[in-house]
Amino acid sequence: MCEAYFRNLKDATKVSVTYMKGEFVNVQLQLQPKDKWINCFTMTNVTLPEHAYLGFTALTGDISDNHDLLSVRAETMRPEALKNYNYMPNAPVTVTPPIGSSSLAFVLKLVVVVGACSGLFVGYKKYAAASAQRF
Repeated sequence: MCEAYFRNLKDATKVSVTYMKGEFVNVQLQLQPKDKWINCFTMTNVTLPEHAYLGFTALTGDISDNHDLLSVRAETMRPEALKNYNYMPNAPVTVTPPIGSSSLAFVLKLVVVVGACSGLFVGYKKYAAASAQRF
């Protein structure tokens, strides 16, 4: 898994997925500055199905957010072009944690849940008190 803080950056974040059949799949991120790629992960001895589909998903951890795909480009590379490709199989994964957005969302959700439970409890007590006074 790879995480990166990319909110409010000047330039778009880029992702590079390189796959060589039977050899490896490598995922890298380019945040800022340009031309500096962060190795997310590399899996060796990978063979994808002949008829594979490419899909995209996003998860924020916050209440809601918007993710835009500005472009997608797929290319076929010849094996001789990948001979000198440095996919850094032993490079450490670099994780940039978000700045407090997850903890703020958690506190907000906790306040909403506690408030809803308190409202239900008070409403039930009033209903029980009104039901007891039938005379």
